[in-house]
Amino acid sequence: MTRIPSLFDRKSFCVLPIIHAFVKPDGRAGLCCMNGSERIGNTNDNTFQEIYSSNNTSLRTIREKMILNEELPESCQKICGKDDLYAHNSYRVESNKIFRKQFVEEFETLDQIINNEKYFYVDIRFSNLCNLRCIYCKPQESTRVAEIKKMHFSLLTSTGNDSNLLDFMQANLDHLVEINFAGGEPTIMKEHYDVLDMLIASNRVKDIKVRYNTNLQSLSLGKRNVIDYWKQFPKLHLAVSLDDIGERCEFTRDGSDWKELIENIKTVKQQVPHAFLTLNPVVTMFNIMYMPEIIEYYTTETKLFNLKDLWLMPVSGEETHCINVKALPADIKQQVVEHYKETGAIEISQLKSLLDDMMSKDWSDLLPDTRVFIRDIEQTRGKNFLKTYPELATIMDV
Repeated sequence: MTRIPSLFDRKSFCVLPIIHAFVKPDGRAGLCCMNGSERIGNTNDNTFQEIYSSNNTSLRTIREKMILNEELPESCQKICGKDDLYAHNSYRVESNKIFRKQFVEEFETLDQIINNEKYFYVDIRFSNLCNLRCIYCKPQESTRVAEIKKMHFSLLTSTGNDSNLLDFMQANLDHLVEINFAGGEPTIMKEHYDVLDMLIASNRVKDIKVRYNTNLQSLSLGKRNVIDYWKQFPKLHLAVSLDDIGERCEFTRDGSDWKELIENIKTVKQQVPHAFLTLNPVVTMFNIMYMPEIIEYYTTETKLFNLKDLWLMPVSGEETHCINVKALPADIKQQVVEHYKETGAIEISQLKSLLDDMMSKDWSDLLPDTRVFIRDIEQTRGKNFLKTYPELATIMDV
């Protein structure tokens, strides 16, 4: 008979399909935020509680295969097949580490695991409502990108109606350990504040870790100031999406005001000193050359972040393969390597891993697509690529 703790020794085991609820802005429910392809339902067709019940055969099948057949879904293997990524634990390894204690205490049999309906960790992206139109975001992730792409939709929602979401949250309040807010941009979403109100009313704010993926460009919605809320949550983690400095930051995070963003970060650090802030740059071929200076600025010059709290996120998705660092021409790749050596940045483990990834494959055949991508940004957003990135002029050579 399989002992519950021994599951954690398997490379095929992940706690998330068992104790985690994840829903995308358009209502698609999946296994986690890293796995964008595995589907177990849609909150626009069924309630949250129906999707995350033991009656959902899609969810049960995944759990059974993982536990009884010692097999991760193929889509998970592609993401978490390695135990480390960019000098960090994979999401599977890190999640198993975080939730092991609660998991072992909660479950005694494999049948309980397969049929679990108690969720310790919830990550629901209420909608794609956003205040920015970042160049690598999909329309499903930002209303402003959807508008500029002239999609047949603008606002997508995952909540169906507020009671659907709040009923699910209420049912899991007693055992909830962690909640993650993302979007879109959660700080401008009504549902986000409604959930915070529910957590405060439950008197469990000291027990629940509250995490955000946020651009920190806005700190309020109407009369609701997020700072006032954050002061009440002692376990607060803000993963700040910030890719660059000044004009270059405003190029990739179109619609942002870099100076205002820096002031907002300072406000958070001053008024919510217990908040744990991590720097989460999305790495593309546009900012990889500047990454040593970016990290130096935010961790040493301004001391807004700690170097150990850096989390690099290489741009992902087929639509953005053409701006992935692997698509850089060989000569520019070599310039990046030399620059990292000269600045000593190559000694930073995450940056060394980033260079290794850049050199692992040659996607330069995508450069014609890169040029189309850049010209579209210039035409639809009024940007000037060569003015912002003169060092990358050869990318635009025909």
